[in-house]
Formats: sequence, structure tokens, C-alpha cells
Amino acid sequence: PFSYGDINYTRDGATHATFVSLGFTQVIPQQRPSDEFYIVSGPNADGSYNATPRDVDQLKENQVSKQKSTAGSLLAPSDWYVIRMTEDPECTCPPEVAQYRADVRTVSGQREVQINACVDVAELEALIKTPAALTPWPEEL
Repeated sequence: PFSYGDINYTRDGATHATFVSLGFTQVIPQQRPSDEFYIVSGPNADGSYNATPRDVDQLKENQVSKQKSTAGSLLAPSDWYVIRMTEDPECTCPPEVAQYRADVRTVSGQREVQINACVDVAELEALIKTPAALTPWPEEL
């Protein structure tokens, strides 16, 4: 139920047709653009948002940094092998661990190339938000 002017309307009377007859316009807000990729304001009276793309070069730099951070996190559990090998030349790293570490570094580089190949914010956003778009990380050991 609602009141408008001096008239009370029942819940059953609160229909789309009633609101239109009273001069209201239905507004359906659009999906808000990503604050990570755009400077966003709104919603506007029509339900739209104003979205100004952020600096694409800075966004690329941030995304590359995230990839490097992820690679570092994936490598961290096996870092002790590398440290042990530098301290004791007789110790070796299992081949599957060495291959995994090489694969992580390769994928990190491939992801960096994919990110830097984006020409605008929309393309970068699509790349980052589409799960299968970036080269997948190797399966953890």
C-alpha cells in the first residue's frame, strides 16, 4: 500500500498501470560498472551510470603485479628446495617440482603478455573477468 497526494492506495492497487497513470516512470538501474576499471558515478535518473575508464597503462601494471604476486604465492611452498640446493650442492630438486616451478614462471609471463596486449580498458576488463581467457595456472603439486 502507498499514499500519493491525498489518496491512499491498497496493495492490490499498487500496480504498474497505477503508477504510470500517476505520472511515474519506471526506472530499472543498470548494472554498475566495475570500480576497479572505471571511475563510476550514479545511478542517474534513468538508471544509467557514468563510467570514465581509468588509465589503461596503470591498470595493466596493476594486473601484471597481481599475476606476479600469484606466481610468487604458487612458488613459495617449493622455495625451500631452491634454498637447500644453494646451501648444499649435493641436494637436488625433484624433477616434477622443478618442472612445476618452470611452468608457473612461463604462465606468469604468458599472462603478462596477454594483459599488455590489451588496447583499452574494456578489453582488459573482459580478459580479467572471463575465467578461461587468461592462460591457466599449472595444477599445484
